[in-house]
Amino acid sequence: MRTYREAGYHFVKVTGTLGGDAATHHVRFDIEEGPRVSVESIGFEGVTSLPAAKLQDQMQTRPAWLIPFGVFRGLYVEEQLTRDMQVVRQYLRTQGFASAEVGPPRTTFSDDRTHARIVIPVVEGPRKKVAGVVVTGSKLVPLDLIHKTIGFRAGDPWDGIRAEETRRRSEQLYQRRGYRGTTVSLTTAETPEGFQATYAVQEGEVTRVGQILVSGLTATKLDIVMRELPFKYGDPLTAVDVAEARRRLDATRLFDRVDVEPQGDPDAPYRDVAVTLREAKPWRLEFGGDTLPTKAFAGS
Repeated sequence: MRTYREAGYHFVKVTGTLGGDAATHHVRFDIEEGPRVSVESIGFEGVTSLPAAKLQDQMQTRPAWLIPFGVFRGLYVEEQLTRDMQVVRQYLRTQGFASAEVGPPRTTFSDDRTHARIVIPVVEGPRKKVAGVVVTGSKLVPLDLIHKTIGFRAGDPWDGIRAEETRRRSEQLYQRRGYRGTTVSLTTAETPEGFQATYAVQEGEVTRVGQILVSGLTATKLDIVMRELPFKYGDPLTAVDVAEARRRLDATRLFDRVDVEPQGDPDAPYRDVAVTLREAKPWRLEFGGDTLPTKAFAGS
């Protein structure tokens, strides 16, 4: 029955009967599909601050005339409409309406039950904004880069979930630059102008590159690999440089497998870096009936 309803047959009825004897059983299903229901209109009740079109954009349920093509265009699926209510509510909360409530929807059907008209009640509640953003304790990473990572500015809609996500991103910003143990805490204070957000950074120590362990070479010289690495012993170990090392080694086209991975305890002051390679098969050139192997690049 769920399959029918997901295909727009909201009024489908399925009954089953069990027959047969002690040795053989059979089940008979009788299906009354009913009409296929399409969405005629969707309206919002109670919206004052945001255009209704913005809320409609968050929904998968759409009037049929907004979806002119496709087999399942504009169908009424009650389960999808329920999911849409959750999505719209979350969207409103990202726009500063922390106590917003959406639904339940009111649905009426045409006399022949082929069209649905939907009205969605919305209670926005008070809208909260960002009064200001303060970062403390940052010395090793430029302050403007941290603010860019946070992304909040005074006057933006306040979203507590987003604020926590930006706190985690700020920690990751340090981690990618090799500063192990860095923590960023978030405190908020509500003022008449909105929420004041303070990100307090406790910077950790930098992790540095230890030994560089290269394996998998047979024909390729070690110095060819080493000159492609954007780091050496004692340099800060960053995720950015590790990714760049993979990219550069891939770009040589000498290898069909490249792994560059830090080893050991993430909290150690030095970490070895394992560079594991698998050399690509040599190019082979064919001239008439002769096949000649080549060793281009590997020894250059």
